[in-house]
Amino acid sequence: MNPSKETLENKLIELEKFSNVSEHEIESELTQLRITDAQDDPCNEWIYEVMAFSFYENCKNQKTGWGTYFGPKMILQTDDGRTIESPSFQLISKNVITYWDTRAKLTSNPFLKARYAGLVWDFSEKVTGKKPRYSVAVEYCEALLEIAENKIHKYSKNIIQKLERALSIATSLRNQKLVESTKQTILSYEDCVAEDSKPGLWGFSFDLLISAGKVHISEEEEEEIIETLEARLQRLKDGEPWICEKIAERLARYYRAKGLTEECSRVIRILGHTFESAASRVAPLTASSWLEHMHYIYIQFNLLDDAERIARTIRDLGPKVRDSMQAIPHEIKISRDEFESYIEQMLDDDLEQVLARIAIQYIPRRGEIENQLCDLAKQAPLSFLITKQIMDEQG
Repeated sequence: MNPSKETLENKLIELEKFSNVSEHEIESELTQLRITDAQDDPCNEWIYEVMAFSFYENCKNQKTGWGTYFGPKMILQTDDGRTIESPSFQLISKNVITYWDTRAKLTSNPFLKARYAGLVWDFSEKVTGKKPRYSVAVEYCEALLEIAENKIHKYSKNIIQKLERALSIATSLRNQKLVESTKQTILSYEDCVAEDSKPGLWGFSFDLLISAGKVHISEEEEEEIIETLEARLQRLKDGEPWICEKIAERLARYYRAKGLTEECSRVIRILGHTFESAASRVAPLTASSWLEHMHYIYIQFNLLDDAERIARTIRDLGPKVRDSMQAIPHEIKISRDEFESYIEQMLDDDLEQVLARIAIQYIPRRGEIENQLCDLAKQAPLSFLITKQIMDEQG
């Protein structure tokens, strides 16, 4: 059952005042109407509204075949091989697009406008066969920027994603005024939300404006971005190595692209100092893993002397790593009758046949091993994210 149009209209008026929310919360507000005001007559508008806020953003890499920015929030595979998506692309009709287009024009809330206009811009051509109006993209982009400027979304990380989308739209339109506004909003927003301990909230100005190479920025703007990263590197070089790596990796790529070899090496050595210092404060097994990671980075940036030096440190750590390892026993009980029966079957022939039988029995079968690994990966996925190495008696 669905809520009445009157109830929906009252809720939409209420939503106009919403701020500091997420799409999921809007969806929940609309879904709640179905519980509190169930009616016999279906209200298609309610279905269109719930659907609008059910889509996930930035889903181009999902295996949906949609080829769109927005995608389903859930994809399930049935036992018979069918794929179930929610929301389904099949539910998006010309009437749905028209409704979202109308709502984008009526709402004054940039959060709501961005979602409606974004869906129209993304789905129109695939559903109706006609390209949406140019103005839809402009309104979409402007609404995304207003969300960032006024911090209307509940989650800063989502706003960064919206700024990336705004930049993509603005550059595709070749609208220089819009590109410039987006660039300035990106710079301002990073200044506002960046926290050293939260690497997801900084560095995106570099990623979107310098690394991507799709936007013209002035020398002053570029220098400011790089100087901000350098200052953060200096503040964090004696702290958490994995956060430090987020800075060093960006700076090293930048300096290498500019042909500034000495600057690139300097940044990587600062990162090396951070890892080596941190490794001295953790368990040998962890330290060895961290140093191996740094060894790979030294090799990657052609710092061979540093790589050799850290390799010697890893070798010296070997015995400590070995001593810190613990055996994990696992027992399987086999009855004496089963054991003797198996031995008799394996040894029942002349020596040549016995040896051949043993060899054949214990040669791994590729198909069986692959299936076994697939099953293990499903049952214990975390263990397959951990690096595995065979160590000798010296570690």
